[in-house]
Amino acid sequence: MQRIPPPCCQSKNIGMKAAPLLVLFICILLGEGCSKNHPYSGQATIVGLDYRQGPCEGGWFINIDGHPNPHDPNGNYDIGEIPPSFRLDTMNNVHDFPVRVLLDWKIAATCDSNIVDISRIIRSGG
Repeated sequence: MQRIPPPCCQSKNIGMKAAPLLVLFICILLGEGCSKNHPYSGQATIVGLDYRQGPCEGGWFINIDGHPNPHDPNGNYDIGEIPPSFRLDTMNNVHDFPVRVLLDWKIAATCDSNIVDISRIIRSGG
């Protein structure tokens, strides 16, 4: 009579089948943890509203510490993209500014480098 192993032991390679899933799970966890904990690339001040109207104007002015805009006499950039979790639409009063922030940013490829796109941003205490 042939001995049949119980269902839990029929496949000797079950660990080998689960290994890629375990590695993927660990990579996802490490990636998420790193993206939340790495330091911001810069500090800046949201100076105020840009009331100008034009294709490359309007919105909010931002002055990035150590990286003044060479095309603006005050060194300000306009904010292009910004995470929706950071609410700028509630800041419409001159008394709401300046706002110090920590951010990850890059110069947008449009408008003669006068616009910055912000990928991550939080208010700063100082």
